Amino acid sequence: HGMTPRRVQKAVADVMVGARAAPGAARGRGRRDAKDRTGPQRAIRAVDTDPTAFGKLLDDLEAKMYDHAKNLEFEEAAAVRDELRDLRATYLVN
Repeated sequence: HGMTPRRVQKAVADVMVGARAAPGAARGRGRRDAKDRTGPQRAIRAVDTDPTAFGKLLDDLEAKMYDHAKNLEFEEAAAVRDELRDLRATYLVN
């Protein structure tokens, strides 16, 4: 057929572009501040006082989950995901 096999010539992209934390940013391996912690007590207070605050809490937790995943902190992301699922199952009616 007159065809000679050749290797594909493509640029190799860095798969980690956009997934790394910014230089000097904390990676989340140390102790967290108390103000950074979220838990059922904070969620319950938010639900009892203001549904809008509860929605903001869910948005904040979701953003935190995505930040953990972006920084390759998958265990932390999974923990936040589970907390989100529990809060939604407990307080939101489908």
